[in-house]
Amino acid sequence: MNTDQLLNEQSRSLRLIETSMCCLNAAIKNIGLGTGNESIQSLVTADSITPNVDLYTAIKITALASALTINNHTGTPSEMYAFIIRIKDNGTIRAITWDTQYRAIGVTLPAATTASKTMYIEMIWNATDSKFDVTSVMIEA
Repeated sequence: MNTDQLLNEQSRSLRLIETSMCCLNAAIKNIGLGTGNESIQSLVTADSITPNVDLYTAIKITALASALTINNHTGTPSEMYAFIIRIKDNGTIRAITWDTQYRAIGVTLPAATTASKTMYIEMIWNATDSKFDVTSVMIEA
């Protein structure tokens, strides 16, 4: 690996750390608000999910067996509210479709799972724009 490649890789690693810290700080803020909704919706599989931000701070899907649509949320998130979606398929790549209130910030919204790999999608509510800004997408190596 030459010097430029090494510097690019270090820069990419620092951006991932910064993004993760941003989401972690927002998640800590959620807990600090004492909203009582610091819980996880657990599913084995689903063909669509609708995050309920009044009840949950995360959704985990453990064996996705079909294409997935991520619908716009229900509930009323506060500014900078953090939400995480964790997805693992059942060994087969599955398509992911996003509704209108999700936008990528510095990442690309995933269009599919990676077979048998865990994926974390972290987002922060932007009340000014009425969007969940997806700031981190991490896939198991």
